[in-house]
Amino acid sequence: MTEGLESKIAQTNFKARYKWFFLAAVLLCEIAHMYNLQAIYTIQVPIQERYHLDEIQFSRIITFESIPGLAVPLSAGLLADKYGSSLIFAIGLIMNYLGQFITTYSSHIANYWVLIAGRVLLVSGLNTMTVSKNKMFKNWFNNKEIAKALSTCSLIDYTAIILCDIGYPNIYEQYDSLFVAFMVGSVFIASTAIFGIIQVFLNAKLLRFGNIENPQGVPPSEKSIRNFPRIYWLLITCCVTGFLSYYGTKIYSAKFFQITFHFTVGEAGIMLAVAMAASGGFAMLTGYLLDRFGKVSMGVIIACLVIITGVSGNLIFPHCFRCVMAVAPLVVLSIGGSIVQLCNTVGVLRLIKAQSLGVALSFYSLIQAFLMMLYPMLGGYISEKTISDSGYFWVFLMNLGFGIVAVTLALVLFVVDKRGDKKLSMVPPVSVRGSYAILPDGGNQLVNEISADPSTDPNLLQSQLLVNDVVTSAE
Repeated sequence: MTEGLESKIAQTNFKARYKWFFLAAVLLCEIAHMYNLQAIYTIQVPIQERYHLDEIQFSRIITFESIPGLAVPLSAGLLADKYGSSLIFAIGLIMNYLGQFITTYSSHIANYWVLIAGRVLLVSGLNTMTVSKNKMFKNWFNNKEIAKALSTCSLIDYTAIILCDIGYPNIYEQYDSLFVAFMVGSVFIASTAIFGIIQVFLNAKLLRFGNIENPQGVPPSEKSIRNFPRIYWLLITCCVTGFLSYYGTKIYSAKFFQITFHFTVGEAGIMLAVAMAASGGFAMLTGYLLDRFGKVSMGVIIACLVIITGVSGNLIFPHCFRCVMAVAPLVVLSIGGSIVQLCNTVGVLRLIKAQSLGVALSFYSLIQAFLMMLYPMLGGYISEKTISDSGYFWVFLMNLGFGIVAVTLALVLFVVDKRGDKKLSMVPPVSVRGSYAILPDGGNQLVNEISADPSTDPNLLQSQLLVNDVVTSAE
């Protein structure tokens, strides 16, 4: 009994000592992978010219990228729950590397289907990494740290997208070569590989003190998705619909700026970067507010309202020649997109227990992938038929409809949470028992042990004092 107690205390001490090193490794690894994720949207026009693609063929790339999301996140979640997040993250890392290298090769030979194969593998790897990474976060951060940690990660993601929006188009313009632009991305991820290894090593070592991801003795029935609360399904449906409104507008923004406001490829990339910078800053602020005040359900409502404001701005903004203010609707839109994604992840981490977290985190990606697989076909068809006369007006109008649906679902989510246990409306206090949330049994055995008369066992007295020190430092 004392040995198990000491192991739990050692795990808590290790987490307190290395969690910020762990977060740093996550950020330095992730920035390179996110840099390459949205490259093809930033340089849409050069890609269409190099590969000789029309609007429908380009949209087909997005459709194929969405297909892995129908199976990969769920498979990764199931495997992470069974075999641990460290192993599954490492597999996703390798897949992502291979995908980027294949994509780079395709730009050299200008082969459309090799490009699609590389992007599918790259996205599959990133989906695997995201599910297992978020599961790792539950191991390392408590209720009053998780939103700030996730928002810091979001800030790095948006920083990477900013670098992508500036880097890819301007490297292309400088060298007039897609291959050089993609090669820089390949070198970037190779140079940060060591931080992915550190991330895997630290998480694996944390779990050696005790398997808090998949504790023993938990009945299989408790891991079933049937036990997921209904509000969980409402949360992810609302957030993925809001994300669809945001993302469906964002992916056409680079070309929208070029054909509507007559900006160059590089200038359009800079405008995308400005929007990402704003969204990254607001993601940090949102993380702080969620940790401080809770109110996830209110955050979802605000995010969806901001998204439809941004989409509406694209519809009503007057067409002018190279006017800088044209970026304003995209800035607003991107802020809403960053908030809705953060609220979804924080909400899922609050609603679902650790032993089922991998699967729970994957369903958002699964639904998102299904919708994004259908969306490009519809969006590509509409843009192909109307772009010469109306630009992207009808595409953006469709996205506005998605945003209105998301706001409606967000209002329902708010009401359901208020009438239920309010897990999305408040932050659970980090009490002594709350600090034991990482333990397999929620800390019941440990609390019972230290509730005994410590004077009867000197070892138990020492353990109680040590536990108090650990909890004090964690709070």
